Amino acid sequence: MLDSFKQWFYFISESPEEKKEGFEVKHGKAIIGIGLCALIFFLFLNAGEAQAATFYGKIVAIEGNALQVKGSNGKISLFWVGRRTQFKPRAPLFGDRVKIEYMIDKLKRRAVTHLTVLGK
Repeated sequence: MLDSFKQWFYFISESPEEKKEGFEVKHGKAIIGIGLCALIFFLFLNAGEAQAATFYGKIVAIEGNALQVKGSNGKISLFWVGRRTQFKPRAPLFGDRVKIEYMIDKLKRRAVTHLTVLGK
């Protein structure tokens, strides 16, 4: 145990002139460079802003946190309601006409941000 400590201490206390730039140092710089490039790449990959969209329709079904809304074109769309959803003036009921402001979340779902009930 004491011998390994002496070797470690000797390695730490060597002067830079005694150390030679060898295999470990050259590859260490390359690994750090590749890591920085990968970090910058992934930061720019997720840099896109989410765009809010608006949808008008009539509530067809309510299933847990999911709302099925029939739009003016006749298609039924699925929207997800979460804890951050703001309801104006109240939560929707079956058959209500609604205006939904939503964003596409990380799981590619339509996440509702604002839901306004327009009436029956």
